[in-house]
Amino acid sequence: MKSKENEIERRILKIIDVTITGELGKRIAQAVRNATEVPHPRAWEHYCKKPTEYEWGGDFQGRWLEVASLWQSCCSGQRTSIEHSVGMLLNAMSKDGSIRRKGRANDDFHVMISNWKALCGLLAAYEATGHQVLLDAAKKMGLRYWKRYADASRYPRKPLFSTQLPSAIECLVKLYKITRDKRYLDVAVALCGFTVKTSERVIEQSTVHTHTWLSAVRGLVDVYIVSRNSSLLKAAERIWQYVHDHVVWLSGGIPEVTFKSDDCTDESCAVSDWIRLNLSLWQATGESKYLEDAERALLNHSYFTQLPNGGMSAACNIEQGFRGSEGWMCCSFNAPLMFHQLTRTIFAASEGVAWINFLLPGQAQLDIGNGRMFNIEQVGSYPDDGKVRIRINPDKEMAATIAIRLPAWLSIDDLSIAVNGKAIVRSVLKDGYLVLKRHWKRGDVVKLDFSMPLHAERSIVGGHKPLGKVRINDNKPVPAKLIAVFRGSLLLTILRTDHNLDLSWVNRNGFNEVLDSGGYYGEWNGSSCDMSGSSGVSKVTTSRPANFADIRVADSNVKVTWQSKLDGVAEIENRLTVFNRLPVEIVHAQRVKLKPHVNRDKLMLCGTRIAKMKEQWQEKYCYSATYKYTKPDLEIKKSQGYVLKNDEFEVSCSCSGAVGSVVPVKNKKWLGVFVRPASGGVSANRNGEFYLSKRMIFSRPAYTGTSWIDTDTKSGDQMLTFGRKKVAAPA
Repeated sequence: MKSKENEIERRILKIIDVTITGELGKRIAQAVRNATEVPHPRAWEHYCKKPTEYEWGGDFQGRWLEVASLWQSCCSGQRTSIEHSVGMLLNAMSKDGSIRRKGRANDDFHVMISNWKALCGLLAAYEATGHQVLLDAAKKMGLRYWKRYADASRYPRKPLFSTQLPSAIECLVKLYKITRDKRYLDVAVALCGFTVKTSERVIEQSTVHTHTWLSAVRGLVDVYIVSRNSSLLKAAERIWQYVHDHVVWLSGGIPEVTFKSDDCTDESCAVSDWIRLNLSLWQATGESKYLEDAERALLNHSYFTQLPNGGMSAACNIEQGFRGSEGWMCCSFNAPLMFHQLTRTIFAASEGVAWINFLLPGQAQLDIGNGRMFNIEQVGSYPDDGKVRIRINPDKEMAATIAIRLPAWLSIDDLSIAVNGKAIVRSVLKDGYLVLKRHWKRGDVVKLDFSMPLHAERSIVGGHKPLGKVRINDNKPVPAKLIAVFRGSLLLTILRTDHNLDLSWVNRNGFNEVLDSGGYYGEWNGSSCDMSGSSGVSKVTTSRPANFADIRVADSNVKVTWQSKLDGVAEIENRLTVFNRLPVEIVHAQRVKLKPHVNRDKLMLCGTRIAKMKEQWQEKYCYSATYKYTKPDLEIKKSQGYVLKNDEFEVSCSCSGAVGSVVPVKNKKWLGVFVRPASGGVSANRNGEFYLSKRMIFSRPAYTGTSWIDTDTKSGDQMLTFGRKKVAAPA
């Protein structure tokens, strides 16, 4: 008789049975290579330092070892050596099974994270090599958890609010599955209690580290899968719903610290954990809504945070639209773990059913039961377009079901389906899946064709001040802080009308941080996005620049209209048009009505500003390696407009009416082009009005991984050979 545990787990595949191609395949390969073969030069010191001398104990060695072990069996050209990290961890282990820096207390959060990641690394290395010494070490660490935390009476100072400690649930469940020693499952269940209590506090608005919290919540699902304790699954589902409704951003990303005041700043670790939690919940429930959230986070926010070298940045800001420097000490390791789980979930199998969970290019060998093997190859350019081809090659003709998940925004009425060129008129949609049940033979081809519709969303998540209310089509006006326009699954742009138009996100296939369009030269409520005027330029303020925006969605474009007021200076009517195409194209038209008796000589309005750096400058980690914009070319056409362009974007602005001049302005952090109204009481427009129309086109280069190594340092020279030769374990 089949156990329920095996029935659930057969929905995901072994990594060796899957090949991912297209852009995602490139990103996965580069992420794994960056994490295991050529880590960031500044990671070399951490790689060489003994855990007993390292602030985070076995954290770095454990993360590296887990990624290298999981991927080394299936990555072409992978030549990493795990002996170094194994030796480091084994030699650092204390008699009680803990790995920590000397002098650290057992309950220190550094130690909790150290033991969690060290145990994950040892178990992954054991599964990759089969060496008993690794399992023995992992069992020793697992028994330490059991002795300290399985029985509350043995731990009088039991931490009721902890995320670092229960993060270890995932590896304790894995240890139980390998050994079938119930003590490991017992302590995992006990740590689930910590997770539930912590989550209750979080929902009550407590601050929590999102990475470790979501890792612990994923542990609830892991325990459910092996124990069938439905209360744990229900708890995980409640937490997911809360995060989905109140924490997740429009991009699918998530803050580094939940409910911190600056919660517009992310950590790639947390984003990867959010994707993994969604994948685990799908594995446990089969509900497509979890895959929907995973897809949004992957295609938008995760792609945004991935650097050209394959590593993942940290401290990206969804409000201001910049990307942080590489989080090589954790984020660049956590993403390959997410990619590993994702790769095994894009295609999946259960009894008699081949699941296609994402319309992304790749192929897989599926065992659908009773010795029936199904080879599926999926090709196309999704999510850029809606042409998907699925080639079916069973080992023999057979009756089976193919379940293809359709994105939630895609109506089955807008989908064209054909098998071997013959249109399928009647199709079945069940729980978000297109169900095709028939006899399949080698060479069968399923064709899906659909358009990429536009849709608009708004969000009230974030630490910045709200812009007022928005109305989408003819729906009831609702509060909003950010407005987003999507094309299918891709987030084209996020905008804030409160800076007269701040594009804090434009989809450029990863390089989404671009510019502010239309910002006046001044500040509003101390926002860090608007810089103070320099000497000799009047500062413009407003108490409420925009309190209502009307959004109209059509097949070809989305139009947003709003009015903003600059106190005692001007009223501005705005109309923004986002077109249904890639690369992103946006037109922003403005009508500016100046107030009487305004000193126009020192007034500059309706500008376009760009940051001088693509990534956030972080002196501690980034040094001089921050990517910077190509210096833009600026052509000013007197008072008729300007053209601002470089390899990333092109802004063409035409002006008419009471325009005196077009003025470039430089700042330490940005440079901009602004419009100065005509001076004097009499102008070309007696009412003091002028008009602007800015057409903005943003390049969208394909993702191509490149190495990002500092060769000017001694450690950088060492890293060039790292991963291409074996590193001996310490004596």
